Order: sequence, then structure tokens, then C-alpha cells
Amino acid sequence: MSENVRVTTIIAADPQTIYEAWLDSEAHAAMTGSAASSDAQVGGEYSAWDGYISGRYLELEPSRRIVAAWRSSKFPPEAPDSLLEVILQEVPEGTELVLVHTELPEGQSESYEQGWSEFYFEPMKRHFQPAKPAPTAVTEEASEKAVAKPRAPRVARAKPVAQAAPAQAKPLTAAKKPKQQVVAAAAKPLAAKPAKKQASGKRKKVAAKAAKKPSGTRKKVAAKAVKKSSGARKQAGKKASKKAQPKRKQAAKKKPAKKKPAKRLIRRR
Repeated sequence: MSENVRVTTIIAADPQTIYEAWLDSEAHAAMTGSAASSDAQVGGEYSAWDGYISGRYLELEPSRRIVAAWRSSKFPPEAPDSLLEVILQEVPEGTELVLVHTELPEGQSESYEQGWSEFYFEPMKRHFQPAKPAPTAVTEEASEKAVAKPRAPRVARAKPVAQAAPAQAKPLTAAKKPKQQVVAAAAKPLAAKPAKKQASGKRKKVAAKAAKKPSGTRKKVAAKAVKKSSGARKQAGKKASKKAQPKRKQAAKKKPAKKKPAKRLIRRR
């Protein structure tokens, strides 16, 4: 009982390029990474992967389809050749490559399905990957930049002038600040004048209220102060007189009585 396999992938190349590479010995070896030989005609024989694959071409449709008898070294000797159909269809990304592999020996389809992806699709994608930009264009751009670079120092010489300009501008900005402060200082008294007027008005009102108070209260307060002061003075005077009387009596006792007549005699003479 035979088995079948169908695998597909996208290759970044046009169908004509893949068709020609598949049928050419050197190109087939280059895209798979292993030795190959090919007689590109119906009935012509081919081999790939150092003789592991062999067969002959049955149908060839340029840029569209390849049909071949196919077998590997793992086929049993009594097993007939399998049938391989390579279908190429153009797509926006390049070419859709479809492999329809039929009449495989029983139990080998899974390994061949994996082998087509590992030993054909992956190396073919690397081989036909988009080419990198040509180095000549890069060198031309680099040369243009290199030519433009020597002119840069001439522009750079003007930098001291550009640096001097901000240095001269700094005193101007410093001079502007005092003007702003003066204006702010001048504006403050103008804003404070209404506050002074209000303060003076309040003081006048307080003085007017104080003046309206009855004079009788002031007289009463003054009379109380006089009474307190006079009473304190009287008490102080009494205390002073009481203390002074014993001192006077003692002084009078100590004075000699003979001195008085002497004074009188002098006065009589």
C-alpha cells in the first residue's frame, strides 16, 4: 500500500528562475547545498544529494510544472519508483512551490515530508533570498558625505561669533531685570495708597469716638487718682513724723543745757 505527501512553501524568486535551477546540475547543487546532476529533457536522468535521490524526467512545462519518477536509496529493491510533481505558481511574494509526492512505500511518507522541508525548502529560501543593496550606491553616498565633511569646519569657524552673541545678550537681559523690579516697586506704593487712606480713616474714627466720650468720666478718674495719691502721701507723712519724734527727743536730751545761756549773753552784749 502506497502513501502520498503534499508540501508547499513560498520562495522569493520568479517561477522561471526556480524551474531552470531545478533542471540545471550546478544550480540544483547550489540551491540545495549538495552535489547534483541533471539531463534536462523528457526521459533524461537526474540525481541529487550525492546519489541519495535518483530518477528520470517524465513531463516538463517551462516555468510551470515538472513531473519525474523519483526514488531514494531507502526504497526497498522491489518497490517501484514514486511519482513527484513540482508545481510553480507566481505570487506577489515570488513563487508558490507545491510538491505532490505520491506512490511512496508504506511507512515512509512522514520522513519524506520532513525531508522536503529540511533539505529543499529551507536551503532554497536562503539561496533565493533578496539581494542586499549594491555597495556602489553606499560608497557613492559615503563619498558625497566625505566631500561635504571638509566644508563643515568652515561653518564651525563662525561658532565663536554665535557664542559671543549670547554673551553680549546677557548684560541686556540683566539690565532688563532692574527695570522690571523698579516698575514693580513703583507699582507697590500705588497699590498701598488705598490701604493708608483706610488706616487714616479708621484712626480718625477712633479719635472721634474717644473725643465724644463724656468729660465726666475723665474727671472721675482724675479725682480718684488724686484721692489715692493724697491718702498715700498723708499716710507716708504720718509714718515719717512718728519715726522722727523719738529721734528729736533723744537729740534734745543729749544737747548740754549750758550752751543756751552762753548764746543769750552774747546776744545781750
